[in-house]
Amino acid sequence: MLELGYLTNKNDLKFITNETNQNELAKGIVDGILRYKEKTPSDEELKKSTRTYFEGSLTKPQTSFIEIEKMIFAGGKPGFYLFVKSTNGKKMQTIGTEGMIVKFFINGKLYSLPEAQKFDKNFIDNLDINQGGGKGYYYNVPGVANDEYVFWFGNEPPLQASVAKSKTASKKYTGKTVYGKVISYSNNSKSNDLDGFIIQQNGDEKIKIFIDPNYAKVISKQIKIGDQIKVNAFNAYFINGAQFPEIGSSTISKNGKVIFDRAKVVVDARPEGVKTDYNSLSKIEYVVSDSII
Repeated sequence: MLELGYLTNKNDLKFITNETNQNELAKGIVDGILRYKEKTPSDEELKKSTRTYFEGSLTKPQTSFIEIEKMIFAGGKPGFYLFVKSTNGKKMQTIGTEGMIVKFFINGKLYSLPEAQKFDKNFIDNLDINQGGGKGYYYNVPGVANDEYVFWFGNEPPLQASVAKSKTASKKYTGKTVYGKVISYSNNSKSNDLDGFIIQQNGDEKIKIFIDPNYAKVISKQIKIGDQIKVNAFNAYFINGAQFPEIGSSTISKNGKVIFDRAKVVVDARPEGVKTDYNSLSKIEYVVSDSII
C-alpha cells in the first residue's frame, strides 16, 4: 500500500489508519522480515560459497598463484573458474563443470592440481615466462585425459598430430591470400551435401575451401572445376581425419570479381532464378536460402 512513503491508492488511507488493520500490517511486516532472515545465508556462508582460495584459507595467501571461484551454469549445474597467475603477471584461466580435472605441465613434468597448490614462492618465482593452456585432447602426454585441462610453463606439451597440423595450417593460411586451381568439389562426410571445393596451389599443395552448404550450390554455378581463383582466408585449420588443411571462412574472387564473401554473406554474379533479399540496416544483399538451386 505504501511505496517510497506515498500511498499508491488514496482509498487505502482508511485501511491503514484503522487501529485493527495497523496491528495486522505490523504482524505481516515482522513475519516477512523473519522469513527473509531465515532463508538468507549468513555472511560466513556467503564467503564460503562464492569464492574459495587454495591452501586452506579464505584470504589470498602471498605465495598462492591459483584461485578458484565457484559459479553456477545456466540450468543449475555447478561449475568453477580457475585462475593461474604467475610471477610475471600473466593471468591464465579456464572454466569447467564440477569434477573437471586440471593438471600442470612444467618443464616436461606433469603435476596434479593438489601438487600445484603446494608450490612454494621460490618455485613460482622461477616459472618460465613462456606459458599457456589447453584441453587435454590437444596434447600427447601420458597421464592426461581428453576431458582434462592442462596449464603449462616452459616448453609446450607435445601436441596430438591433428592439433599440430591445425596449428600449422592456421599459421600458414589465416589472414593470407591463396591462389589456386579448382580440381574438385567437396561433400560433407556425414550428410553428403556440397560444402566447398579443393584447390591446388603452385607446388601441388592442396587445400579445401569450405562453403556453408546453404550457399555451396549457388557458388558451384559460378566456380567450375579448372577455374583459377583467389581466396582471402579469414581462418584455417585441420580437421582430424581429413586429407587436406581447410580454409573455413573466406572471400573468393575469380577474374578480379568477388564471387562470395562469407563475412558479409554476399553472392555476386548470381545465376538467373536465385532469389535475393536486401537488409536495409546492414545494406547487404543476400541469397535467400530456400531458393538455392
